[in-house]
Amino acid sequence: MQRLKWKQIGIGLLSFVLLLGNMIVLPREKAYADTGTVQAQVLKNYLFTSNAVYSGYVTSYVYSDGTSVLESATAPTSAKWVTAKEIFDGGWYNTSSDAYYLYSDGTQIQEVANPLLIPANARWATISRYKIDTTSFHPEIGGQVYRYSLDGIHVLTGDSIPAYAVWGTFAGSTDGWSFHSHDETFASYDTGLTLPKIIEVKIGSNDAASASLAKPSDTITLNIASDEDVVGAVATIAGKSAVTEQIDGKHWKATLLLDGTEAEGEIPISVMLITEEGYRLPANATTDGSKVVFDKTAPSIGTSVSAQGMTKEDVIVTANVTDTGSGVAETKWAAGDLTAEAFAAGGQALVNGSFTVTANGIYTVYAKDEIGNESVKTVEVYQIDKAKPTIRLETSLLGALPVKVTVTLDGTGSRVWGAMWAPGERNADYFDVHGEWLEPDSLCENPDDCFDEWEGIDWESFKASFVAAAYGAYTLYVRDEAGNEQIQTINVSPPIRTGSGSSGPTTVKSTNGRLTLPSGQIGEASLGDDIMLTIPANSTVKDLQLSIDKIADTTGLLPRGELLASPIFEILKNFPENFQKPITLNFRFDTSVLSGNRTVGIFYFDESKKEWVRVSGGKIEGNRIVAEADHLTKYAVLVVDSATNLPVANGQPDTSTPDGIVFSDITGHWAEASIRKAVLIGVVKGYQDGTFKPGKTVTRAEFAVMLTNALKPQATSGKPTFADADKIAAWAQAGVAQAVEAGIVKGYKDGTFRPNAPITRAEMAAMIANSLHLEAASSSETGFADDKEIPAWARSSVTAVKDGGLMQGNGKGKFAPGGMTTRAEAVTVILNLLGKLK
Repeated sequence: MQRLKWKQIGIGLLSFVLLLGNMIVLPREKAYADTGTVQAQVLKNYLFTSNAVYSGYVTSYVYSDGTSVLESATAPTSAKWVTAKEIFDGGWYNTSSDAYYLYSDGTQIQEVANPLLIPANARWATISRYKIDTTSFHPEIGGQVYRYSLDGIHVLTGDSIPAYAVWGTFAGSTDGWSFHSHDETFASYDTGLTLPKIIEVKIGSNDAASASLAKPSDTITLNIASDEDVVGAVATIAGKSAVTEQIDGKHWKATLLLDGTEAEGEIPISVMLITEEGYRLPANATTDGSKVVFDKTAPSIGTSVSAQGMTKEDVIVTANVTDTGSGVAETKWAAGDLTAEAFAAGGQALVNGSFTVTANGIYTVYAKDEIGNESVKTVEVYQIDKAKPTIRLETSLLGALPVKVTVTLDGTGSRVWGAMWAPGERNADYFDVHGEWLEPDSLCENPDDCFDEWEGIDWESFKASFVAAAYGAYTLYVRDEAGNEQIQTINVSPPIRTGSGSSGPTTVKSTNGRLTLPSGQIGEASLGDDIMLTIPANSTVKDLQLSIDKIADTTGLLPRGELLASPIFEILKNFPENFQKPITLNFRFDTSVLSGNRTVGIFYFDESKKEWVRVSGGKIEGNRIVAEADHLTKYAVLVVDSATNLPVANGQPDTSTPDGIVFSDITGHWAEASIRKAVLIGVVKGYQDGTFKPGKTVTRAEFAVMLTNALKPQATSGKPTFADADKIAAWAQAGVAQAVEAGIVKGYKDGTFRPNAPITRAEMAAMIANSLHLEAASSSETGFADDKEIPAWARSSVTAVKDGGLMQGNGKGKFAPGGMTTRAEAVTVILNLLGKLK
């Protein structure tokens, strides 16, 4: 009797679960038709290539008919298991010897030297190692390859056979040297075995955003079904053991709570069903193509600013938002350093990945991906400078020629790049080819930081001077780094004295806005023809240094939108005390403002209260107004409502217009008539600064209020009950509540209204259709070129408002459902709606 060599290989549940996590992807090749019995394979022939191509083949087989182990020269067509017994190799021209065979009972693999001793009820059996060459070394074969099936359907290849495989066979090797077999062929045999089949594997997430997306703390569920009863199921999700639950004999469920340690991306799965006989049926893909993507990383935001240096133009901020997980769902921006929470109901949508800003400051870009991960990034815009440089010119007119003109320049935001002067009254174009460069009288602490002979003056403010060799006009030109230009002219003239002897006061006159007046003397100071001050004798006990400057930048000086009839002048003196005698202020003003109930008055600006205070008196003579004052500060002529004696705000209506509606920004606008009518009937109002802003985007709250102002629904005006009701401004709460009660507008699925979000054209169409109870035609097609982009919930409303002539496309055949609406467009649509109701 031959001595048997046994080798036991065990496979427990733990190793079985680990195997699932590293399961080989099942190929498409099948061992039998899905409706038949299991067809197994056994090696038949092969080729070797060394110095030539040689063939090899199996010369005898051992097999089981289920009760006995038998031997045959040919492979049987039906058997419980079959293994090659002896193999002839044409290269060595020799038959295998010293062979060993593996077999499994489904849980353990054993090795035997005599294949006739393999149990008849073994699950599978195969030759595994032998010697074939005829050299003195006589090595054993190596590099074994096996074919097997785990479910009786898919054929797998590997360097070993799992104990629980349905069948397995030796499939090739080296001859003990360096050459490996190839082009193997196999004989098929019918095992007579019928196995259950996995007919369904579906995966899903409980995430609120989508069943195909997941984030930490979500639960992933696998629904598994077989065509016959099975007794067990094991599954892994994201490489972790899942909790399995039996629904019935054919249906199982596996779940895993994601804790955030899982790898991002598509979640891998593996499933194995266990039959009563111990067969284990694997799957590592869903049957319906379902998948879940795990995403715990917020979108990445990169920003860039269009301006490389200082500019007087608006700046474009570009945001590059990417997300490698679930994909970018929403992008917004807003002014300020904001958190992600601020964008729940605020912010403006990014258009083509960028937005335009008109002022310096901190701006925040917001992004959210499909699963709900949020991120924000701030960007600082500091390059905008739209203010012209300021110029102050001073001379002393008490001496003879030449006269030194002192220049004070301020870049007011960006650095002064260059300054020039020239005799005569000149415009800015003159200095393109003419003029003398102005060099500073004083340098910075580090001269290299503030002056470069090739680039000109390069700091924010400085003092300089030039010499006027003759009386007359002189012009100073300055340009800052942003490209803002400013010019100012000064008249250099000799002081004029009146009177004779020393018995009376002398009158000193100046026309350039600068006056040096000895104490006790009479003074007259003017700046062109716009303003003149008369200082009576003995008004001061000190020598007076007085300056008059026209203020070009009125930012912060018109807090209530006051309407100017003259420029604002800053009049200063060299001591804080008031005059001992009143001085006379004489202003030229724009007479075109004197219409209807309007007049003018002289006002000074109270710096502490930040408001204009009217100077008492004030006599109008033609285009001039005269009053007295005892102190100097900022003065201007303002338009006054004669009925209230209060300053008129820019854009405030008066009786000089037919409808009493005056806005500074609608004259000539295509919707001017509609705007006037909408304001007149109370649909909409303008802004406190006297503008209507026809091009401004309308928010959801604004449009709801416009509609309720127009339709006046019979509904109460309680407070809205949305989750973000605190975001709805006080002026809009009643209108929004009425619109909701009347069925005109609804909130979002998350219970919010998002009052500050721009209203889309699709939302506007739905609100218009709801307000008129319009019903669309039966056709599901809207007729627009972008029909597929129109949301299903808005489709009938879009069709209805189009058919009703209330809203049309954009001229290119598109409706643009996600497009925004301007105030001018909104009032036009509402007036169309009111026309349909008549």
